[in-house]
Amino acid sequence: MIQLLLTGLATAGFLVGLLLCAVWARRRLTGVAGGTHPHRLEVTARVGLHANQGLAVVRVGRRHWLVSCGEGGARMLAELDPADLDEPEVTERRPIDFQKVLRSKMGIGVAILGLALAPSGVGAQTSLPGSAPWEQLAPYGALQPGGPGSSLTPQGPGGPSPFGPIYEALPGVDVQIGDEEGGFRLTGTVGTVIVLGLLSLAPSLLLLTTAFTRILIVLHLLRQALGTQNTPPGHLLAGLALLLTGAVMAPTLEQVRVYAVDPWVAGEIEEGEMLGRAIEPMRAFMLTQTREADLATFLEISRTPPPLTPADIPHTVLMSAFVTSELRTAFEIGFAIFLPFIVIDLVVAAVLTSMGMFMLPPTMIALPCKLMLFVLMDGWTLLMGALAQSFL
Repeated sequence: MIQLLLTGLATAGFLVGLLLCAVWARRRLTGVAGGTHPHRLEVTARVGLHANQGLAVVRVGRRHWLVSCGEGGARMLAELDPADLDEPEVTERRPIDFQKVLRSKMGIGVAILGLALAPSGVGAQTSLPGSAPWEQLAPYGALQPGGPGSSLTPQGPGGPSPFGPIYEALPGVDVQIGDEEGGFRLTGTVGTVIVLGLLSLAPSLLLLTTAFTRILIVLHLLRQALGTQNTPPGHLLAGLALLLTGAVMAPTLEQVRVYAVDPWVAGEIEEGEMLGRAIEPMRAFMLTQTREADLATFLEISRTPPPLTPADIPHTVLMSAFVTSELRTAFEIGFAIFLPFIVIDLVVAAVLTSMGMFMLPPTMIALPCKLMLFVLMDGWTLLMGALAQSFL
């Protein structure tokens, strides 16, 4: 069905292109000037004798006339021979008909498009009946199927394609984590897609298991409470939250290095065992910061039976409950940060209203007061210390 559709489109495009080209060529040969006058009056040269009189050479079609111009009007003096002029004979110039040019280019373009589509549509029907699709497309370098277990290699008209060695030289993707019994292995196209997806999601999933969520939300709430809009900028707050996360997670990361990374680097354990050891300190950190109510909620959502020990809690359930608890704690800290700044806004608004300054925005007066209060009380140091102590 697709081959028939391509054949029809190619044939129709080729015929329409030829028709447009034929119409343009006919109009070009018949000399249709698009309604313009065949003879035009043009002054090719002019010489001034004095203020009110001069001579001019006027061209009408292919004939040249010497004309005297003065106060009494224009008078023809003589007809000039084009051979006597300094410049060669100039043929008549006609204005460019852009519509004809566009039609001609459009016809040529449609014809070229039809010729480009013709091999893919017509060649499929001119092939031998009963031949396989790859045999029909063999002249154009299609993929020839191999035997069982062989890969597809590009073939040309005279045998293997020159790009065959390049395809054979491409390395295959084979990812295996753990041993053959306890680990898992990813190969082929599906393995490539899964590995690329995990690599793109790995940084976000790793940050969700740390203190980064709580710290970043608190810093954004502080900026809203101050009313400084985009100051500090978002990337600066993210960098500050990342640095503070590293300081808070230092003991946990040290345990991961000692119990998992160092033995793996020394060759004492395999990758699967290394990942199992590395997740244990992270699970212990998340369990200490997770509320039991959130954990019970996600156990119910995932329909997981009640665990007997903390080790029986699935990783996905623990991570979801941990992130929810971090959001709750971050909003609690943000509420405590908002209170003093709300008091300043209320006082400034009440003072301006009592003075009758209704047109003056209260934020214009409250913003310097909030900045001065935050700086005088050493707000950044207090906030960073409080955030770090909230994880102890």
